[in-house]
Amino acid sequence: MQIKEAIIGQFGKLQNRNISFEPGINVIYGENEAGKTTLHDFLLGMFFGMEKGRGRGTLNSMYQKHEPWHAPSYYSGALRFLVDGKPFYLERNFYYKDKKDILKNEADGEELSVAYGDLAMLLGGIDKETFGNTYDIPQTGAVTGKELADILAEYLSNAAEGGGANIQVQRAKAALAARKRELTQEVKTIHERKNEDIRQLIVEKDLLERDSRGLHANIADAEREIDQLKRVRVEEIGEKRKRLSEQERHQTVRMERQDAAPERTGAEKAGKSEWEKEQPDRMAGIGLCASALLVNTAVHHVTSYPSRLFFILQAVFFAGMILCGLYVGIRRQKRKLIYQHKRMR
Repeated sequence: MQIKEAIIGQFGKLQNRNISFEPGINVIYGENEAGKTTLHDFLLGMFFGMEKGRGRGTLNSMYQKHEPWHAPSYYSGALRFLVDGKPFYLERNFYYKDKKDILKNEADGEELSVAYGDLAMLLGGIDKETFGNTYDIPQTGAVTGKELADILAEYLSNAAEGGGANIQVQRAKAALAARKRELTQEVKTIHERKNEDIRQLIVEKDLLERDSRGLHANIADAEREIDQLKRVRVEEIGEKRKRLSEQERHQTVRMERQDAAPERTGAEKAGKSEWEKEQPDRMAGIGLCASALLVNTAVHHVTSYPSRLFFILQAVFFAGMILCGLYVGIRRQKRKLIYQHKRMR
């Protein structure tokens, strides 16, 4: 939007005045009480209207402040402005007994309605409060430097955000600062809790390490006991194996003896048989010697002197006895050697 011309009928100090504006920034300056604030209030009243109000609280209202006391029915004015390059004309009569609004498109002569929102539509949908929080910057007095920069930043921010929520940068900064303090306190509390948790964890860690050392010591003792039991067990198993081996060896010997017993019995029977076979010969020799002795005795009695035959028979008898004794001794020695040989196997 661009304001082209302000046509003032009767409005406070300003009467029957036409003020033109150029594109860009226009500076209105003058002495005190020259009408600068009156022009500001006129533009604000033209865009958003004015109500008289009732009661003592309205004595200093903008309506009462600029109402012409000598000709209230001429309390009026008009504006020419451009919206998207299209010219519009707005006329208002502020007198509360004869209020009148005229809005038309000067390009095609179309008449628009202020009451039905056509002016608000041309103003971009903003109301008086939104305008006051964005584009309408009041007199700042002696404010300079950083404070003025903050005020301008506040209004520019409100303008960028639309101003409908009555956003104030300074109040927002104060709220953010308060929120920052709250967050700082929360962070401090969190750090304190975190440090406390860390201390508790350190204590628990020390306790766990002590328990762990005790467990490791118990495990080492248990392993030593297990090793000792293993050694004892190995020794017991070795002794048992040794005893079993000895028992197996004795069992083997007994079994071998039992296996060799029939052979010894057979050999003894064979030797007995041989003895029995040799016995008649020995008995025959003995009988022969005895017969010779008897014959010699009989001859001796008959002849009453020793005969030569008696001596011969007697010598044969003794020789046979000696031979039989040698034979029997040799046979016994042979059987004894055979028995010892089999037992050693």
